[in-house]
Amino acid sequence: MNKTMIMNVITPLIGVAATWLAAKVPLLDQASWDTLISTVAVSTVTAVLAYINRSIALKDTVGKMPATTVVTDKTSAAALPKNKDVIAATPDIVAAVKKASAQ
Repeated sequence: MNKTMIMNVITPLIGVAATWLAAKVPLLDQASWDTLISTVAVSTVTAVLAYINRSIALKDTVGKMPATTVVTDKTSAAALPKNKDVIAATPDIVAAVKKASAQ
């Protein structure tokens, strides 16, 4: 799921929650509850997606550095098709890394 899909699911739920809170807790009106809940929901979704995508962002950033190649899992490498310096580990690469680290 991407951010747009998540927000499309959350948006109607925010309206329902705001309406319910406005009826049950008359501290704020419905528009204020809607704004408050929307802010919390958007902030939460942004933080969760940033946390989930942090490893991909790190691999993409490091892979763009000069004279650097990132060897990672197949899924992460496939998620960054434009960055040719992020590659999936193959049996040959794993063997070469083990051989180099043993020396």
